[in-house]
Amino acid sequence: MRPLPGISILFLLLTCLVSLPAQTPPRADVEPADGRIDVAPGAAEIRIRFDQDMDGGMSVTRSELPFPKVVGRPRWLDARTLLLEVELEPDTRYGFGINGRGLSGFRSKTGVVAASRELSFRTTGGRPMDEADRRKAVARLREALARDYSYRELHRLAETFSLDEKSLLAAPTAGAFAEILARDLARIPDPHLSISFGGRNRPCFRRVYDANVSVNVVARKLGNWNKLTNDCATAEIEGGMLYVLLTTLADEAAVAAAIGAVAA
Repeated sequence: MRPLPGISILFLLLTCLVSLPAQTPPRADVEPADGRIDVAPGAAEIRIRFDQDMDGGMSVTRSELPFPKVVGRPRWLDARTLLLEVELEPDTRYGFGINGRGLSGFRSKTGVVAASRELSFRTTGGRPMDEADRRKAVARLREALARDYSYRELHRLAETFSLDEKSLLAAPTAGAFAEILARDLARIPDPHLSISFGGRNRPCFRRVYDANVSVNVVARKLGNWNKLTNDCATAEIEGGMLYVLLTTLADEAAVAAAIGAVAA
């Protein structure tokens, strides 16, 4: 008895599907390496090198830590290596991500989204803190949270929160103290709570959300894309209108770029 043609074709298709090799998501090595604590402040480079050829898109995302100040535009050195030229402050832990947070600009040439991850590194330098300074600062923090923080009762701080005094008292520098404090205060679910250090305001608690827009899709649709900073870009659209994308109000450079684009 001869097999039906349709059955033979179906069997052939199933055989082809089973034999297709799985496509592994691209993974990246980063320099400075994740977790380094001896990066020199000043002009520096961040290199993100993937283990596969990429399609030229990118999504370098923010984390809860300060984002490095990018000088100029990120650029691909070759099909696998992205270069970011940055300016780093002393005694600061910086953080950034590869994809994640609803963004997936890093893709291989075959369209496979790169594995997302978050990385951080710390710069050297900064003002040392002696034990007396640390104890004085911790005492002032306790007093401020008990007497001056308006939402103490709302967030039930007496029952749910206490300072990580052991870590704060072990901080070797002012920058490390500020970093530990920001991480500690992030346990209070209040996006209005922030600390100022080194002339910069740093939020503590951040709400995590998925972006409801794909920047890469917008850029492709509009064309004539002009990326001013990591968080601000413009494009000219039909009728001589200017489209301005501003993804955060927390980055002074991005806000200034948006204002400048509108003013021009």
